[in-house]
Amino acid sequence: MHRVLRPKGRCFVTSWVPFDRSPVISALFDAMHEAMPGMPFGAGKAPLGELSEMEAELREAGFDAIQTQTITHTMSLPSVEAFWESMLKSLAPMVLMRHRMGDGFQPFADKVFANLKRLMPEGSVEAEMTANLGIGTKS
Repeated sequence: MHRVLRPKGRCFVTSWVPFDRSPVISALFDAMHEAMPGMPFGAGKAPLGELSEMEAELREAGFDAIQTQTITHTMSLPSVEAFWESMLKSLAPMVLMRHRMGDGFQPFADKVFANLKRLMPEGSVEAEMTANLGIGTKS
């Protein structure tokens, strides 16, 4: 990004925080990993999951006037089923898997949903979606 920006150009970078800071998202990825052990999504540390890491990467890339912050959006849904339907449509790994797995996706999705229902309490779902945001300016 630094190479292609004009002087005084700004870049904007986002990354999710580690899943352990979002119990509902953590439960979802646990359910996915139970259905497909070895699934690459959600394994390991979130890239740029810490503000200090994001700041260091932006600085190393040559940006200055760096600003970072963490923002949380709470998604309120009436049930685990509603949460699951939302994730099927909007969670990037889920959408990507649907496209890559073709006919094999539905059995996988059914397993994930069964696992999710077991891992999460019944009733409404308050899913905190927390992301790190970073802005850097090219000198």
